[in-house]
Amino acid sequence: MKVKSIVASSALILASQIAMAAQPERIVSFDYGSLDTLTELGLSSQVVAVPKQTLPDYLAEYNTDKYTDVGNAKNIDIKAAGSANPTLIMISGRQKSHEEELKKIAPVENVSFDNKDYWKNFTAQVEHIGQQFGVEDKAQAALTNLHTNIDKLKAKVGPDKHFVLVLHNNGHLIMGNYPVVEQVMGLTPAKLPAGVETKKRGNRSFTPLTPANIVAMKPDVLYVVDRSVAINKPEEALDLAALKQKLVELGGKDIKVSNLNPALWYISGNGLESVYLQAKEVASAF
Repeated sequence: MKVKSIVASSALILASQIAMAAQPERIVSFDYGSLDTLTELGLSSQVVAVPKQTLPDYLAEYNTDKYTDVGNAKNIDIKAAGSANPTLIMISGRQKSHEEELKKIAPVENVSFDNKDYWKNFTAQVEHIGQQFGVEDKAQAALTNLHTNIDKLKAKVGPDKHFVLVLHNNGHLIMGNYPVVEQVMGLTPAKLPAGVETKKRGNRSFTPLTPANIVAMKPDVLYVVDRSVAINKPEEALDLAALKQKLVELGGKDIKVSNLNPALWYISGNGLESVYLQAKEVASAF
């Protein structure tokens, strides 16, 4: 009798879990990477609101009246988020300070993860979303397809390539850290020359670079992410032609310079589509 009760209870729990997974959510996604993963897994119909003001071009399908505008990736519109009547709110580090206030509207899921073991943590994130929404098979298929496409791009790049990646902000170049370049695509960071120091400002650490520093590092490619453009300050954008000319003057004529899509890299990332698009841009330099 007890065995029958246990079996019946287990079946009831399983049926309940399946029903919950099948129940459509009303999602506000402040995180663009999660948004593109939801899209790739066929879950866009469950999205009701996105921050349209910094929406990357590759997610333009969400820039319609069908979706409530909840501000931008940094300055969010909490009132608008509430008006969308969500059942789930997805955030990342940029919105962390608003988490408690957002919890008053609906359950909040912080989708940030550690970049130190990027592939492992990214895979776990996609698998989690797949399980959460009852599309585990789609998630696994999407991951397999992504790995296949990444391998093709890595073959195009070839072995033993060294890179420098800089973040530009209003005339200043700072060494950037984007795991897709090193951990996903397998390029090697060029070594910092003697005398270049990492500085601290509050809790932030950053390493300023000059064109001379970059030439001394002898990379095969210099990747540039223009933060000024990403945050809609085109008047502060980097003069890329002038930077290229300066590198040539300093002896860096063989350094390839690749201007990466600023919204894709600075505003988005960590999604099934964005990781592939980033990898594709990395490979396009070769």
